[in-house]
Amino acid sequence: MAQKQRKQIENKPSSLLTLEENHQIFRLVGSRCKTIATAVVQLYHTQSPSHSQWLKKETGVLCFVRDNVKKTYFFRLFCLKRNCMIWEQETYTQMEYDHRCPFLHTFEGDKCMYAFNFASLLEADETKQIIID
Repeated sequence: MAQKQRKQIENKPSSLLTLEENHQIFRLVGSRCKTIATAVVQLYHTQSPSHSQWLKKETGVLCFVRDNVKKTYFFRLFCLKRNCMIWEQETYTQMEYDHRCPFLHTFEGDKCMYAFNFASLLEADETKQIIID
């Protein structure tokens, strides 16, 4: 009896990173997860109580990850220099992902608003298409 073959999803590389840097990110993402979108970004957030201004939190490689162990999706930000994940936010079904400008995307997280300032308009558009579809 023939086994059904599952379609293997490949990790999506960033066009701004070298082959070696992309492979480093894929190792950090892990073998039980897949990055569906990968982009170089600046991460901004708001602070309570007013949430009135954007504050730069980190710069790194953003991955929109399907976690096969937890069976959910996450935004995860990685630092190539530190070789580690530096931020994570689980996504949710009713999440409103807003693309105010072609390069600036925002959404409400667990405790504040977050913004991704993309280094590449192409990566911003690819990420937007994956998130909103």
